[in-house]
Amino acid sequence: MAKPNATNSNNEQSSANGFTNIMDFSKFMPNMTNVPGFDMEALMQAQRRNAEAFTQAGQRALQNMQAIMQRSNEMAREGWQETSTAAAQIMSSGTPEEKLAKQTEVTKASIEKAVSNSRELTEMLTKSNMEAAEALTSCFTDAMDTVRTACSRK
Repeated sequence: MAKPNATNSNNEQSSANGFTNIMDFSKFMPNMTNVPGFDMEALMQAQRRNAEAFTQAGQRALQNMQAIMQRSNEMAREGWQETSTAAAQIMSSGTPEEKLAKQTEVTKASIEKAVSNSRELTEMLTKSNMEAAEALTSCFTDAMDTVRTACSRK
């Protein structure tokens, strides 16, 4: 069984990574250009728009994930600083009862901060997912409209 590569005669449009250039539908489906009422150019333009939309959605998703990771790192850094400060405060307290009271207070504040941070990261992730879903849904809807128009009689 032959492997697809740049020298394979059945796959003249192969790229260096072995994938076929699917943007040129006229070479992929040469007989479709002669079908009455089928607008190949409109279909090709729709595929270009789809590729651009997927690229933009991917870039936006990457930017959102970078922002989420950056915020997560900031939260971790803040947490370590707060833990160091809290440990120093607990150790500087006088009696064991005062240390226990301070430790309880710090623990409660830490838990509240962790819940707040989790909520913030969840909201950021949800927003990112919604943006991607909306972009891809819009792209899909436009593509289906274009296909319907391309397949209709001229």
